[in-house]
Amino acid sequence: MSFPDLERSTRSFSFELTFQALDFHTEWKRCDMLANYIAAYAAYQFSLQERAENIISTVANELLETVVRLAPEPSELSLQFFQLEEGLRLEARHLVRVEAMDPYLSFLNSLIDHSDEQAYLRLLTTEIKGNEYFNELGLMMLTHDFGAKLAVNHDEETNWFYTKVFVATEEFSA
Repeated sequence: MSFPDLERSTRSFSFELTFQALDFHTEWKRCDMLANYIAAYAAYQFSLQERAENIISTVANELLETVVRLAPEPSELSLQFFQLEEGLRLEARHLVRVEAMDPYLSFLNSLIDHSDEQAYLRLLTTEIKGNEYFNELGLMMLTHDFGAKLAVNHDEETNWFYTKVFVATEEFSA
């Protein structure tokens, strides 16, 4: 499944939040707080509300933690949330520290190309962390446990990254 085209999809609702990376660097728990708020706000419409809230919270938190860790402190982040007929789409617009660009793009592109069960199990059972720039296990978990689709675009002219996560509606009623 590919990402739904926002122009062609029916939206139930959407919103966008913009914040400073430094706010989250100094108060890390804000990632979890914001993810829980988004989940509580969006999950009401699903018949399995508690399941939906857990999935949305986990997906939002992993995305937020990833982009916050990658972002230089004096930068702005924005998070867009779309409730579509096909599922939920979250998109983060963010900068990435120069030294983290190649590892991030390389990891995401390999994850997008194929879901590697063995790599996931290795990360899950090892005491050695992946890379120092972001949580590889968290992103792999989204694709493995929730069937999430990931995408990343890098605008080389502005240096903005657009990291997207999509979870199909079926995941909320499984």
